[in-house]
Amino acid sequence: MRILHLVTAFPRDERDIIAPWLVELIKRQRAAGHDAQVFAPSYHGSADHEFAGIPVHRFRYFFARWEALTHDESAADRMRRSLLYRLMPAPFVMAGMFAIWRLCRRERYDVVHVHWPVPLALWGWAARRARRAAVVLTFYGIELRWVKRALPFLTGFVRWACRRADRVVAISSETAREIRELVDVPVDVIPYTTPFPGRGDAPPRALASG
Repeated sequence: MRILHLVTAFPRDERDIIAPWLVELIKRQRAAGHDAQVFAPSYHGSADHEFAGIPVHRFRYFFARWEALTHDESAADRMRRSLLYRLMPAPFVMAGMFAIWRLCRRERYDVVHVHWPVPLALWGWAARRARRAAVVLTFYGIELRWVKRALPFLTGFVRWACRRADRVVAISSETAREIRELVDVPVDVIPYTTPFPGRGDAPPRALASG
């Protein structure tokens, strides 16, 4: 199966610590025999490359000097400090839609997995318009709170995106509840967790505090 992950940011080199859980997911998909790849924005003009054996397709959306809406810090933080970055989401989204359409006309994917559907669900829609593929949306929670508290005019967009997706995924039961408050669709809960070592043979110990 060919899987394309649509993300706002992805490691640029081995020193990057961006989204380790996503890197691990893709590594495991590839180890299971799937051809999992990444579609992400450029950073200061960066081109397509591989990271840990994962093909990364990057698209340009602005002049290289200012092409830093994502990666080193969140887009929301950059937008709070700069008028230029407050204007950048429009070219970011539009350039991404055009680039993903071109990529999916050239390559065939079975699944397009959209992370952060607000606003990247538009990229998923463009990918499906280029070539039929199953679209999966994964919500992380914070984007839903942005919509509810600061961007209520995007409520209709969330409903539209969820109703057109083949699967809607939440990373927690609370996030699933927030999705269902906005739109009545089935939601799969797939937590992103950190594994802990087993307890071993040592007897349990009680810790008292206070």
